[in-house]
Parts: sequence; C-alpha cells; structure tokens
Amino acid sequence: MTPAQVYAQNVESVVSITNQGVTNGMFGQEAFTGSGSGFILTADGYVLTNHHVIDQAQTIRVTLYDGTEYEAQLVGSDAISDVALLKIDAQDLPAVTIGAPTIWRSATRWPPLATPWGNSPPPRRWATSALRTAP
Repeated sequence: MTPAQVYAQNVESVVSITNQGVTNGMFGQEAFTGSGSGFILTADGYVLTNHHVIDQAQTIRVTLYDGTEYEAQLVGSDAISDVALLKIDAQDLPAVTIGAPTIWRSATRWPPLATPWGNSPPPRRWATSALRTAP
C-alpha cells in the first residue's frame, strides 16, 4: 500500500483523548488535564492508547474523527510497555487496519495518522528509527 492509501484507510480510526484528574503535589492537591491520541482497535469500542496519556486520570474522554465524544472507561494499562486499553459505549466504529510489522525495517518512512495535539494536522511523514522484538 502507498502511504496515501494507508492514511485514507485508517484516518477515521484515529481518536483524540483528553483527561482530567487530581494529584497530590508539593502544595497539596493539584488539578491536571492531559491529551493524546489513540486508535479504535475494535468496532465495538475498544481504543488503544499510551499509558502516559491516561495515567492518574479520573475522567477520560475520547473524540472520534467526526467529532463525536464519549466518556471512556479504563480497561487496563501497563506503565512499563506504555500501553492502555479504553472502552467506549459505541458500535460499528471504523477499526484500524493492523499491518505486518515483519516487513518493516529501520528508517522505513510511514504516514503518521495523528498527533498528540488534538485535531492539528500530523507531520507529512515520520520514519521508524528502531525496531524492537520481544524475547
């Protein structure tokens, strides 16, 4: 697939994630907000993002490509691998198409689908800087 085809096939699977919470800081309780991106993993509402995007959040909201917003529930997360799974109450969502990472090589150029800055356009392309495989 060309980069343009990959983008066209998956752009509607990308979501914006915002969160709010309260932490205990040096000066007492401090409110925080955060944002990031993720993608729709399954048509029934599972969303994959990074752990650091939702870490310590009390509320998590997911905004779809078309602007529809949902309250999200945290299914689980792992700080070490920086992965988090969310669930929104929705059906018939455009799930992302997962590729075959075995054909990737270091320095492979690919089209980014999202940025952690909400709905701003992503850069024109990024490159894979390294590959890591599980033992």
